[in-house]
Amino acid sequence: MFAGFLTAVIYSLVQAVTVTPLIFEAEFYEAQATSQGQESSGSRIVLDEAPAGAARWEPQDGIERYGFTFLANVVAAIGFALVLVAAIMVRGRHIDARSGLLWGLSGFLIFALMPALGLPPEVPGGTAAPLEARQIWYAATVVATAAGLGGLVFAKPVWIKVVALVILLAPHLIGAPLPDLGEGVGPVPQELAARYVVWSLATTLFFWAILGTLCGYFFRRFVPDRLAQT
Repeated sequence: MFAGFLTAVIYSLVQAVTVTPLIFEAEFYEAQATSQGQESSGSRIVLDEAPAGAARWEPQDGIERYGFTFLANVVAAIGFALVLVAAIMVRGRHIDARSGLLWGLSGFLIFALMPALGLPPEVPGGTAAPLEARQIWYAATVVATAAGLGGLVFAKPVWIKVVALVILLAPHLIGAPLPDLGEGVGPVPQELAARYVVWSLATTLFFWAILGTLCGYFFRRFVPDRLAQT
């Protein structure tokens, strides 16, 4: 919990000056496209299709939005820290901040980089494949990457490493679900979408590096050797 909370604080500050401005810019293009679509379709039709009281709530820009983003980061960071420490306990070896960094980088590979090879981070307003198909492929990729990476790193027989490599690559050989580009690529400029992908992955790498390092530090500080080796 300590590692997760501190990571969320640091990550939220970095995110606020890197990724968040890109999200605001993309939402501007998205709002413009939406307003133009409503004007072209006619105000009477739009009003008829919108039921009373159907306005969607969302946090206001500024302190409220940054506050909810921070809370979401706290929940995510503590959850990932629990998963990371559980994996370390299963491994059964004591770690420190340096080896914790390696565990954090493994988390980045499993939950971010490898899935991003098929499903890169999506900028608001961008074109995407159906949500259910993306969720299934992402979950399968996470499981396959974790199993494959574990086999490659911890297994000694060569044949297990070969099987692990096949498992690791299987989701990418099958292929991620692709969006239908028949109606265009969305209102967001591609240069902005590319910068969003780069900064999202860069800040996620920073997130996992900090989380792994802090988990290793607190693990060394609080977990007795006899518990780590059971």
